[in-house]
Amino acid sequence: MNNLKKLVRIYNSPLSCKIKRLASPLSTHLGLTSFCFTNIRSDDTFVQLSTHPDQTQIYYDEGLFLANPFLRHPSTYESGSYFLEDIQDNSYQTMQNRCVKQGLTLYYRIIEKTPFSAYQFLFGSTLHDYQFYKVYSRYHSLLNSFTKYFIEQMLPYEKAMENYSISLKDLMGDRYREKSPVLKSNEKKIVNKFYSELGFNLPTLTMREEEFAKLYLKGLSCSEIAKILHLSVRTVENRAARLKDKFLCSKKSTLLQRLTEWQNIT
Repeated sequence: MNNLKKLVRIYNSPLSCKIKRLASPLSTHLGLTSFCFTNIRSDDTFVQLSTHPDQTQIYYDEGLFLANPFLRHPSTYESGSYFLEDIQDNSYQTMQNRCVKQGLTLYYRIIEKTPFSAYQFLFGSTLHDYQFYKVYSRYHSLLNSFTKYFIEQMLPYEKAMENYSISLKDLMGDRYREKSPVLKSNEKKIVNKFYSELGFNLPTLTMREEEFAKLYLKGLSCSEIAKILHLSVRTVENRAARLKDKFLCSKKSTLLQRLTEWQNIT
């Protein structure tokens, strides 16, 4: 109980005001109205900050956190991206449903592990799933860039955050060291499913096509790529044409967009 009281103080701290300022562009430009940052350290402590302290307080007051597989020791999960609606775990789904009733709509989590801790970035919104996936498919790289920007901006507050850290081991009990089977990045599976529902299946590229695609995405022309790969310009142009056929497009700009989407999830 003392841990929970301390956690509530965290959400009303000046750090939460800082979080709201940093995350405001997510709401203004992308419609992602909810953001939560968690830093879980290998010494069993963690700090969690949110743009919606009132809602998150309910999350802890009602014990919903006990069903959260992401509140574990950093060694129990991997870096990557997680679409939360596809997590097949009964207790987690129950927690999610109760969160939705409390106004917490959570969609997407990015985890970045370091040698001594794991950063978690949780994005939520009132958007319908279809709209959220559309935002994700278009701004995936931007969300990843935001996580790096966020860490840079929060570095001066690292000492202050330590004052608000609590023991995750005490909070979660024995389950703290349990490795949940759901803690595996499901990004590729979900995005492929999303594109399939739209009638667009991401094609499989050959090794040579991948080689060309990565150079093409750097903004190089076919003649520049030909020099790098020691091929004729005609051969490289033929590869570009084959990729247009595979991605069902005719314009260079559309091909670049499709290749960006392909790169994001492969």
